[in-house]
Amino acid sequence: MNVNFSRRGAIRAVSLLCAVFLALSALTVVHVRRAHALERQAQTASQHALRELGEHLDNIATALQKARFVSSGAMLSRVERELSRSAACAKVSLSALTNADTDGTNVYKFLSQVGDFTNALQKTLERGGKLTAKQRASLQELLAYAQSFSDGLHALDAETDDGALRYSPRPATLSLAAGDAPAVFDDSFNSTAEALSDAPTLLYDGPFSDTVLNRKALGVAGKDEIDAQTARERAAKWLGCKQTALQTEGDTDGALALYCFSKGGKRIGVTKRGGLPAYVTNPAFSGEAQISAETAVKIAGKYLAELGYADMQPSYYSTYDGVCTAVFHFEKDGVVWYADLIKVGVALDTAQPVSLDARGFLMNHTPRKLPAVKASAEQAAASLSPELRLLGTKTALIPLDDGTEQLCHELRCRDKNGQEALIYASVTNGQETDVQILLYADGGVLAK
Repeated sequence: MNVNFSRRGAIRAVSLLCAVFLALSALTVVHVRRAHALERQAQTASQHALRELGEHLDNIATALQKARFVSSGAMLSRVERELSRSAACAKVSLSALTNADTDGTNVYKFLSQVGDFTNALQKTLERGGKLTAKQRASLQELLAYAQSFSDGLHALDAETDDGALRYSPRPATLSLAAGDAPAVFDDSFNSTAEALSDAPTLLYDGPFSDTVLNRKALGVAGKDEIDAQTARERAAKWLGCKQTALQTEGDTDGALALYCFSKGGKRIGVTKRGGLPAYVTNPAFSGEAQISAETAVKIAGKYLAELGYADMQPSYYSTYDGVCTAVFHFEKDGVVWYADLIKVGVALDTAQPVSLDARGFLMNHTPRKLPAVKASAEQAAASLSPELRLLGTKTALIPLDDGTEQLCHELRCRDKNGQEALIYASVTNGQETDVQILLYADGGVLAK
């Protein structure tokens, strides 16, 4: 009897041990998976913060470049606000990357001082003073530091993408994925930020290409409404297909009411008022380029004329994934209306238009009464920063932050380092209104 009990006890004990072992194993698996998930979250969050910090430094560098080129207190005040916003965002991203082993002191110091210095320069200009050569040199030095640190951050980001660096389980650190000696992110970050330790101690697709000023579609106001069948006929003509091949995607109401259709991956929107093409999209892959970007711009201009969009002149273009996207602006009597814009994409392999975005034009295009020119382009150019050399001028109607527009002289300039900029000065008083930095790349010309 006792033996039988012992056997049952042993069996129960073994069963209990097995159950405990299985439970512990399952718990271990759960914890390991949870740890891996947390590690992946930390990796994603840290790399996102690193990438954001680099973008904010890019914006700071652009704002500093603008600060070098402005000559009025009001314009410098606007640039100073851009700097302050970017610096504040950069500090948030930086806080997610620094810990006990990373030294962000130099970076924090730089982010604080750059805004303070620009604010001091603004006050100098507001009092009627002018920036000295020494102050402009300091701006150039700050710009060099910002660009250097930004380049270093982008290099670190590229290494993580390539797998040369990986985030360790401890948040905000990186280590080599392979190799004899570990290279932690703290060391890489510290060496990148070290360039800022010598910073002096000190007491921003074409311009306006994404602007939509109005909540009412002025370009179709007063035009007759068309029915869905008429819209289908026009859509089929513009897509080069039979009407029966089109699928109805429904209507959109709001400021710009549209009839929407599709054919395969292609999409098109036709305005209910006026029956004009508002957009065309085609996600098809483009092959090897057979035409140049310059030829594509000419094809885009002809395409716009065939659609009924007259007096559109090309301003800038960019190429990406085998498609050249050209930005056209309405031009009348020698004045470029920047808010009235249309973007056209042309495939470089087939030389065919593949995309259209006329919503900026349709939202904004309406006759304007322009003010008389009281300050000439020559008078406006006389107030340019000594850092700049004038290359050419034209007259442009540009959108402002408050939703209005201003007629300006567009002064195209270049500094001694080859950096080009567009300075906008009011035709009524010659005061600076805006500044855009021109960016030249393999893909085309952009403005920031």
